[in-house]
Amino acid sequence: LAATRLGGMALVGTLVFADAGAAPWLAMLAAAILVGAWPCHSWLEDLGDSGSATGIRLVAAVVGLCLFLRFAEPLPAAVAVIFALSSMISVVSSLSTQDLFRAQVMTMAAQGSLVLAAATLVPMAALMLVAAYGAAQLAPAMALARIESALPAIPRRFTELGGLAAVLPWPRWLTLAGAIVACFSGPSLRAHAALAGHGMIEAGPPGAVLVVSLLVLPVLPLLRLALVPYSGPVRHTTTSTAADAAVS
Repeated sequence: LAATRLGGMALVGTLVFADAGAAPWLAMLAAAILVGAWPCHSWLEDLGDSGSATGIRLVAAVVGLCLFLRFAEPLPAAVAVIFALSSMISVVSSLSTQDLFRAQVMTMAAQGSLVLAAATLVPMAALMLVAAYGAAQLAPAMALARIESALPAIPRRFTELGGLAAVLPWPRWLTLAGAIVACFSGPSLRAHAALAGHGMIEAGPPGAVLVVSLLVLPVLPLLRLALVPYSGPVRHTTTSTAADAAVS
């Protein structure tokens, strides 16, 4: 509630003081909350994991990016470093948590931070990234909903799940497809190339390598979501498997 209230105030302040020097900073704060950049990500998790909640998160990210592109041009390039650090913290949090839904939310937060960092450097790359990340975020959300319906009484934690590939094959492939879209789709590759070119201009080959590394990091939690719950020995009987056994 505090995050959304603060974001609403920053959004109104941006519009009211659009011609003032504080407008870019207010727009940055509002955009950071809308995309869920760490530490303003709590409201993403509080929305829940329903389909409508996923849609709200995606729409908010697009609104935050548009607001940032409209007002944040005078901001210094160091803002990109802040959002890059926010993305790294979100990736670490996503990889360290055992809760599948929290891992998904923190991945969204990491991707949102990277979109704003890209908007500071190459606005067109940010637009391409938000399209790729939006598609990539839908895939694990749909897979998580399928796991919940198949195992309604089992906590959705990495330590509680395993061997789901046999009974839930398409959620695994869907999540893997999301990771591929986030990293290797046309918009993603073009955005990566544009940002790597910017890094090359600013800092030479090390700058290009650093930029590409930052862009690849949020794919790691997606791969974890696509591999860990579905690999290893079967730990639980899904509702569909139990129903098939009863029929037999």
